[in-house]
Parts: sequence; structure tokens; C-alpha cells
Amino acid sequence: MMNFYEHGNKNSQFGWEIDHINPVSNGGTDCIENLQPLNWVNNLEKEDQLNWGCTCNIHSKRIEYNNGSSEFNRRISI
Repeated sequence: MMNFYEHGNKNSQFGWEIDHINPVSNGGTDCIENLQPLNWVNNLEKEDQLNWGCTCNIHSKRIEYNNGSSEFNRRISI
């Protein structure tokens, strides 16, 4: 699971990083199509693998925002 406000925080289980889907070491670029948010633990596990699959569990959860709106069925990883 990731928390928007925990970007770059490796002291939090909810921390996340920007991952290169196709690693730079393999010729990947910094274009938006090659980037994805990834929990920092999963990013550490992935390293420079091309055909990596997350071993985490995917669940749906209701997400409530400070403005009172909510969203259902967003896929989150835990």
C-alpha cells in the first residue's frame, strides 16, 4: 500500500518511489509512459528486472478525501 504523502520515505511501509518500467540500465527513458509509482520495498525487490511481477496482494478499498468525496474499487497493493 502507498500513501501519497509518503513519497520517498523508506522508513514507512507506505513509502513509494517512481519506478522505471523499462530500467534505464536497459535503455529505458524518463518519459511518462515508462514511469510508475511503486512501493519502495517492491521497487527494491524489482531492481533492474524487465519481467517483474509484484508478489503483493491487490485489494479494493473505499478511499475518502478531505473534500468529502470518496472513491470505490480503487486497486491498492498491500
